[in-house]
Amino acid sequence: MAKKIYFSRYDDTEAIHLPAPSSKFIPDWYKNAKSYLNDQKKPSAKEPFSTIKKCIPVFDAMTAGYMITLGQDMYVEQIEDGPYFHWRAEGGDQKDEVLTTHHEFQVQGHPENNLGYQLKIENPWLIKTESGYSCMVLPPLHRDNQIVVLPGVVDTDRYYEKINLPFNLKDKNFEGMIEAGTPIAQIIPFKRESFVMDVVPLDKKRSFLNQRTVASKLFDAYKNMYWSRKDYK
Repeated sequence: MAKKIYFSRYDDTEAIHLPAPSSKFIPDWYKNAKSYLNDQKKPSAKEPFSTIKKCIPVFDAMTAGYMITLGQDMYVEQIEDGPYFHWRAEGGDQKDEVLTTHHEFQVQGHPENNLGYQLKIENPWLIKTESGYSCMVLPPLHRDNQIVVLPGVVDTDRYYEKINLPFNLKDKNFEGMIEAGTPIAQIIPFKRESFVMDVVPLDKKRSFLNQRTVASKLFDAYKNMYWSRKDYK
């Protein structure tokens, strides 16, 4: 039975840009990529070479979980003190708090902080999972975004509060529009379990058989013989 994940609007306003499965936000670079060598539409026995578009691990990462998107257009202007963000509330001309900041001492030493202070998106969505399940909060995988959220893990079965999104600009000198509806955070639920690591000898027989199995197929060996479908609806 499929597990449930719930997204609730923290304020009571009606949202235009709703969270949705990550599969609804396939980036253009992936859609436009060719699947096979020399722009072939079908695989060729003479040139059995596929591209990243046929890489199932990349596809699984890109489509895992759910996406939170930017609720309003934000225009980034470069001023003397660094980037300045402009936005307008969905319901009128008054500004809501879309962005806030952390002081420099709160993010001291973080390797991805490129402004000194820490920008933070005031995320309006509260996330709830079933007992025993947490959520990874990640920048959207395999996507070229100016907004890069700081990854984190939240126990969303117990923490009943909105999760704000600290972020950095990929290019601190960027100036331009970041449009409403842009994916900004990928939410991947997972079951909390305890693991114990061990280093063991390689099972050479199993490894050899696996290599022979893969080598017996010209195309899509991993997808057809090992892959398990992951569903996020």
